[in-house]
Amino acid sequence: MQHQGRGSLEDYTSLKDRLDTLNIPYYPMAGNHDNRFLLRSTFTLPDSCMREYIQYSIKTPERTFLCLDTLKPGSDAGELCKSRLDWLSDELQTASDHPVYLFMHHPPMKLGLPMQDTEKVESGDEFLEAIEHSQQLKYMFTDQSLAV
Repeated sequence: MQHQGRGSLEDYTSLKDRLDTLNIPYYPMAGNHDNRFLLRSTFTLPDSCMREYIQYSIKTPERTFLCLDTLKPGSDAGELCKSRLDWLSDELQTASDHPVYLFMHHPPMKLGLPMQDTEKVESGDEFLEAIEHSQQLKYMFTDQSLAV
């Protein structure tokens, strides 16, 4: 059962109203209590966003930012299915020499933090295989940032 006040249209609209007062661009990232449909209908997403997931790339002349959707509906844990992992592999291959900064809600492996370790990406081994040969990946950001 979803906790009241998490992922409602009112929550997303309120957050968007506050973020719209900023003088910087922003993009949403899906977390374990989010609703993809409401995120997509409330916020502007980059043109590079996958159709099924809130997963996208933002490319600048100097670097590439990748935002992964690790949402597994109905679970506190995360997942990265084959479709999302294939997208990630393709993006890492096309990044050429640009540094890549990767953002994801759930960590891909246990961190030694009991409250967080139950909420990691269930397909963490497959994720680590997808990134292991990427020379461009410079940093991963999760709830607890991880250096690569």
